[in-house]
Amino acid sequence: MAKAGINEFKDIMEENYNSNLKEAHFTMRDFCNTYNFKDEKIIIAASGPSLDENIDKLKRLQGNIKIFSVGSALRTLIYNGINPYMICIIDPSELVYNQIKGFENLNIPLCFLKTASRWAVSKYNGPKYMFHNDENDINDIVINTGKTVAIPTMDIAVKGGAREVILVGQDLAFINNKSHTDYINESYKGTNITNEVKVDTFLYKKVEGVKGDILYTRSEYLNFKHFIELEIESNPQVSFINCSSGAKIKGTKYMDLEEINFV
Repeated sequence: MAKAGINEFKDIMEENYNSNLKEAHFTMRDFCNTYNFKDEKIIIAASGPSLDENIDKLKRLQGNIKIFSVGSALRTLIYNGINPYMICIIDPSELVYNQIKGFENLNIPLCFLKTASRWAVSKYNGPKYMFHNDENDINDIVINTGKTVAIPTMDIAVKGGAREVILVGQDLAFINNKSHTDYINESYKGTNITNEVKVDTFLYKKVEGVKGDILYTRSEYLNFKHFIELEIESNPQVSFINCSSGAKIKGTKYMDLEEINFV
């Protein structure tokens, strides 16, 4: 990234932080005290293509499960009548607002990194919880952010005392020439963002899939995978289960969602 681009990015993050501080919000310590999920199983809904494959299973399990949703998976869940327990965002860009557009009045907690998109944070009317990824002067819980929103979503579950973290839609690879859930196209209508991928074997990397197959992926997804695996390795007290259909994630046990007992 050019130096000018890096400086502009820093400026946006600083503006976001100053704006987000002015919004009525609570701390992560407040979140963990208000929404008690200690010793429970938490589903992390990421926006990979296999989220669509699991939607009917998630619908059947509603009432017995708690779902932490990354922002980009929210539309898929809501359009299918599934209310997550929490929504998480970290990206600083204005485009993040597209993820919650139309859902501003949900009464679902939004957990956001202090430098996350001010456009999304300011327009969301539900309960808001700001988190820090470094030591802070309010002595709040520090949340690991890594390189992808999946990591803080997982880390919030871990810091809140979840005993089992179940990954759904955390594919980190292309499935049927798709990079994300189909509802991404709805969220980013009018932009050049789409979930369709024309797989060029020279452009993309290969990764081993959960079923032993070889899948195509992007370098950045492999980077995300590395940091997710570090998060898992750092928390041996938590059981991590992968119910996605994409890349094999070290430290997780691969299972079908319906094989897990949520009662």
